[in-house]
Amino acid sequence: MPPWCVSCCVRGCLITWCRPQIVVLEEFPLTSSGKVDRRALPAPVFDAALFRAPQTPTEKIVAGVFAEVLGVDRVGLDDDFFALGGDSLIATRVSFAAAAGAG
Repeated sequence: MPPWCVSCCVRGCLITWCRPQIVVLEEFPLTSSGKVDRRALPAPVFDAALFRAPQTPTEKIVAGVFAEVLGVDRVGLDDDFFALGGDSLIATRVSFAAAAGAG
């Protein structure tokens, strides 16, 4: 099955941060017992995305709150809250901080 087909299928079933990185291999490395040798698998290569800075006042407030609660230097328009280390508990902090910043 071609990689683009797998990507299309996964895109319809999983939310963005749950989608796996797809690596195409000619064959799987095997151990002497015939199992997949996970240590011999190549590391996935992640494409670096172009940073897009927040533009509007609202985007700047939200990005600032994200950066503060997640402990990162900057947050762009295309950054994923969960990929940056966010979770549902931190999201409640974001909600309160964003409301305070917008008010």
